[in-house]
Amino acid sequence: YTKTKFNRGTQAKRQPGSTCKMFVYAAAREHDLTPDDVRYDEPISIDGWSPKNYGEGYRGAVTLRNAFAQSLNTVAAQVADEIGQDKVVEIAKRFGITTPLQAVPSISLGSGEVTLYDMTQAFAVIMREGARIDAHLVDAIRDTRGAPVYQRPIVDPVQVYDVEMSHRMTGMMGRGVQAGTGVRARLPGRDVAVKSGTSSDWLDALFV
Repeated sequence: YTKTKFNRGTQAKRQPGSTCKMFVYAAAREHDLTPDDVRYDEPISIDGWSPKNYGEGYRGAVTLRNAFAQSLNTVAAQVADEIGQDKVVEIAKRFGITTPLQAVPSISLGSGEVTLYDMTQAFAVIMREGARIDAHLVDAIRDTRGAPVYQRPIVDPVQVYDVEMSHRMTGMMGRGVQAGTGVRARLPGRDVAVKSGTSSDWLDALFV
């Protein structure tokens, strides 16, 4: 803090990259798409924008479960276009993203700017079976004599996402650890569910 008062967790706004795909697929579940639905990983163009996969290759027919685990850009872009980019923005806000996001095709790949604080809070909605409770940093403050100066009030969580859908999303994120981009996150004896993401030119890397 003596070197810089800029808090990179709560103030730094960065592109979340593919971690934003969690919102795409969470929104897709609300529009009756299932993890076993099939889409095609192939060259596409949406309003003149042509996303490419990392490594430039294409896999053809894939389930949404595997597309999410392998973080296929073309499929995420197709799904967001199919349900509407505005639905992706809406669910991101519902989950706790406070920065403005634009409903454009590239939102599916994390072109908006968010804070790590917000992203962690948003992913916690899935962990809490669809219940959102806003993150906080201070529980209580006492003076030098131990007398209470501040006590954070008890806040009940708000159900913002379906319980069963959150279980499906947890399963999809777990698949990414078993056979996707997050295999190095495996922990012996523990269930792990994650989504990774990088911004352009590997400037920022997120792992939530």
